[in-house]
This record gives sequence, C-alpha cells and structure tokens, in this order.
Amino acid sequence: MAEAISLPFEARLKLSDKPPHVMLEHFHAGYELQLVINASYQLFVREENYAVSARELVFIDEYNLHKLIYDQNAPCERYIIHFKRSFVQNFLRTWGGENLLDELSKKPSSHINLAPATYENVRSLFERLCDLSSDAEMSPDKREGLIKSALFLLLETIRSLLPDAREEIHTKKQDQVRAIIHYLDEHFAEDITLEQLEKVFFLTKYHICHIFKEVTGFSLFSYLQHRRVIEAQRLLRVPGTKATDICYQCGFSGVQQFYKVFKKVVNLTPRAYAKRYAK
Repeated sequence: MAEAISLPFEARLKLSDKPPHVMLEHFHAGYELQLVINASYQLFVREENYAVSARELVFIDEYNLHKLIYDQNAPCERYIIHFKRSFVQNFLRTWGGENLLDELSKKPSSHINLAPATYENVRSLFERLCDLSSDAEMSPDKREGLIKSALFLLLETIRSLLPDAREEIHTKKQDQVRAIIHYLDEHFAEDITLEQLEKVFFLTKYHICHIFKEVTGFSLFSYLQHRRVIEAQRLLRVPGTKATDICYQCGFSGVQQFYKVFKKVVNLTPRAYAKRYAK
C-alpha cells in the first residue's frame, strides 16, 4: 500500500526490541533514506531482492515500490529519513545540486554495505538530521535551513558511495524475472494476461507466477496493480486531470475496478487523492 509522507521532511531513529511484523509492499510519494544499525531483513527495491544487515545504506526513489520482510527473531534498529522533492529542490538548485536527486535515481544500485569508518561518518549525518528535526527550541526558519544544508551534504555523500555498477546475479531465474519486470513496467497500460506472458517469454504461466513470487516476494498481479496505481497517483497530482481518463491510461479495465484497487492500495478514492494532493 501507499504510505503517506505527511511532512515535507521527517527523520527518526527507529528502535525495536520486539520482533517486528512482516511489512507488506508499499511506496511513498517522496524519498526514503535508511541507515541500518542492527537488523536483518529482506528488501525488494528496484528489481533487486537482497538481505539487509548492519551498516547497510539504502536510497529509495519516490514512487518506488518496495517490500521488507523482517527476520522476526532479530531486533531492528535503523535511521529513517523521508522527504519530498519540493522540500529541498530549490535549495539544491541554488547551491549547484539541481540534478542530484535525478543522479541518485539513475544509480544502478540503491544500496551499499559500508565499511566501519565510512559508516560512522554517515551515521553522524543521520544523527545530525534527527537532532535538528526534533529541536523545538530553534526558530523554524533556522532549523529548516540547517536541515536542508545537512540533507544536501548527506545526499552528496550517498551519491559518492552508491556503486556505479550493480553486482549482477546471473542466474537464469533472476534474468527471467528481471525481463518480466521490464515488460510489466513498459506495458502496464495494456491488458496483460498470463497467456500473453506465456507467449512473450516461452514459459508456462505457472512457472512465471512461481519464479516471480520467489524472486521478488510479490505476486505478479500484485506488482502490476501497484505499478498501475503508482502511475495513477502521478497523473492525479496534475491539476485538471480526470480520474475516468486516468483509469484507462493506467491499464484498468473500468472505473469501478480502478476505484476499488486504488482505494485498497492508497486508502483514498482517486477523487479524494486528487483533491488532497493535486499541485
């Protein structure tokens, strides 16, 4: 489901001594930064499904569908930062970082496990942003300026740390699923059936569903529904767009199905979402 980012910027240290619940797939209308102190979970994001452990740094793009599956026998301690592009973009433009977020979004890998010394440096930036975020005694304007400066430094640091090449897993199964994801991302506006995918990939529909779930953690049609809803959210944020038009542009078979799926994922009807978030 979609998780709303209610504030332009949020930073917190999330601690849990109890086994956390398994999280379902979700996405944000904004960016997410994670720095793991102590945790063990599986994360699917940007076609990658990998194990996350201590000292992991993660950048998650806006509207990027991701899923976390926790080890319920392990504690989870991590820094989490959420922010909207609109919060920092003008500041970045003023100081020469206009393309920084786009550069991060285009990085082939969204995560890296940090060496101990590098981890401590990055952790100090996360701590600084958490402290600023919770400082109620500082004037709002001063606090916002310091947060934007520290966030700019953190984003530049992440840009320099994220690898420029992804460590590929060249198994046949991984390659097949990656090809299926690319196809779904390119053709989500069309009427996609399992029979159609059989013909495209020369695999049985049962095998397609099995390997997709095994590799990504999503059912194939759950992924496809979320992909369509994500695109619908983008379009609904444009003033003057009509939900009935967006319905068919995003691959839904009819208005009733569109409203039902959108409400299930976002917890708002398309019309209510547009009214709340249209720019």
